[in-house]
Formats: sequence, structure tokens, C-alpha cells
Amino acid sequence: MSNRDETIRTRVVLTAFAALVPALVSPQAEAVQAGPDYTYTITPCRILDTRYASGVFAGKLGPNESIDIRTWGATIISQGGSATQCPDVPADATGVYINVQAAQPSGSGSNYIGIRPYGTDNPATALNYSPGSGAIGNAQLVGTCYGQWQYGGFVGPNPCQSFDLTFNNGPLASTDLVVDITGFTRSY
Repeated sequence: MSNRDETIRTRVVLTAFAALVPALVSPQAEAVQAGPDYTYTITPCRILDTRYASGVFAGKLGPNESIDIRTWGATIISQGGSATQCPDVPADATGVYINVQAAQPSGSGSNYIGIRPYGTDNPATALNYSPGSGAIGNAQLVGTCYGQWQYGGFVGPNPCQSFDLTFNNGPLASTDLVVDITGFTRSY
């Protein structure tokens, strides 16, 4: 291979790499269509931490207790979440990708955290945990209240003005709850 060919090949590789760099470091959410919605990945952002929350969001979730939360906006700060309010998460997200952590659990036995769109009554288990040891459930896609409403899960006006998700704690233990959002889905 001549020096000229090597120089041209190097320029092509560097040009291709330079085109990729903004996408790799950009804080903006990037969309990929999957099914009826588009999936957006974002820099992980804390939306709930009951250890640092205030008001109704503060403190451990006791046995059989539930907590309703927002995935975007100023409420995130009182939920113990990011002071930047997770700016990439829109109000019309139909689903969110989350990591859920049981922090400092205590109680009489192994337990679970259920999660569901706010306003629905069919929770799925997001995390199993035991007192004395924390647990993390990563990369879970959960529909939001808005997503349920948009796709016909509710009849009538949008019931999602206050909250997006509900977490339910099982009957045998208490735990602080930490939730980070890593992406979302929306219809465009």
C-alpha cells in the first residue's frame, strides 16, 4: 500500500469517527423506533430517593405501603431526585426505562416492590429484596399513566395530571426506594 493510499484511508476513518463523536457525547436524547413508539436513551437521572426526599416522599416504604411518583418536572426534587429535574424526560412519555433499588431494607422476611402505571391496579414485581441486603433491578421498561391513557387504558379525560407511576411494597419489610431513569418511550 502506498503512502497516499494509507493517508486517504486514515482520513476516511478519522472523518467517520469525527461524525460519530457528537452522537456519543451529546446529552440530547436520541430516538429509535420500536413498535408504535420511539425509544429514547438519556443520561441516567435520579427521579426518586426516599432517603433524601421531603414531605410525603420522605422515609422508608413500610409494609403494604405504596407511593405515587412523577417521572418529570419540579416534583422530582421533593422526591429526592435530581435538582436538574431530569430535563430530557417529557410529560408525554408513554413508558420509562428505570433502575430500581431497595436501600437499607429491614423487616421480618424477604419482600418485593411492585410497580404499575398510576391509576391502574395490576402491579408487576420490579424487585425482590431481603432485609439486611440491598437489591437492584436494572433496565425495566414500565408504562406510564400517560401511556395507558394514550393507548386506551382509561376512558374519558386524562387522569394523569398528578402522577406517572405507583410503587407498592410487599407485606414483610420496609425499605428506602431509589429510582433512576435511563430512557423513555413516546409516540414521536
